[in-house]
Amino acid sequence: PYVHPFSDPTRVRPTTKMGLGLPKVISTKMPLEIGLAYSPRWNTQTIQGPNDTSVRLRELNEQDAVGHQFEIQFNTKYKGWTLGSGLGLDLRNQRLDKPTQITYQLYDSIPFVDINLDTTWLPWNYRDTTVNDNFNAPAYSYIRIPVRLGKQFELSTRMALMIQAEMGINFLLTAKGDAVLFENGIDQVQPQQLQGILLNGALTTGVRYRVMDQWTVQADLSVYQDLSNMSSLSGTRQAFRTYSGRIGLFYTLDR
Repeated sequence: PYVHPFSDPTRVRPTTKMGLGLPKVISTKMPLEIGLAYSPRWNTQTIQGPNDTSVRLRELNEQDAVGHQFEIQFNTKYKGWTLGSGLGLDLRNQRLDKPTQITYQLYDSIPFVDINLDTTWLPWNYRDTTVNDNFNAPAYSYIRIPVRLGKQFELSTRMALMIQAEMGINFLLTAKGDAVLFENGIDQVQPQQLQGILLNGALTTGVRYRVMDQWTVQADLSVYQDLSNMSSLSGTRQAFRTYSGRIGLFYTLDR
């Protein structure tokens, strides 16, 4: 009797061997990576003020300084492209040129007696003066939420080169210290003198090394630039450019 070929178990081929299964090269698996990172940062500040004197006094008193950033990062990867976010604490600050001195501007005056014998003090000459005290350098802290897009280039089974572009939204936490916010006196830095939300961007390049099956170390260098104005004072623009080195340790949940 006639026997259909597919009714004979010995003649039936598994569909995966016939090429009817899903090819192995097609995968939707996107491993999730969680890590901790620390960045020492060199903070440089740019000030534009309502007049040249206010800018000069800020630049005279406030100098570049080392700050810090601590991060929790979440990353995923697909075909060499990386997408990441996280939560960070950004501590940015300036250093006083002389911690016990701040220079600001005052004016000398001369008395003027009018016809009614009333005395008026008239400004005669504006000049810089220096005050000695125990001052605190301006310092700012932000909660930062970044979005990162990058590309990895495999150098070996364990090592990869990475480049990355980043945008971040920063929420002001604290602002403190002493500064010449207005040219005729020393002021306390207050949160209300700053914008509550700050945008910045960064470019990063670095190296990743897989030390164990699911553990990876990353070391990178970044340049950060504020894209919006820190200051809320009328006529003042304040922005930071930061040069950063970072070291991070990451754990992959699913390879």
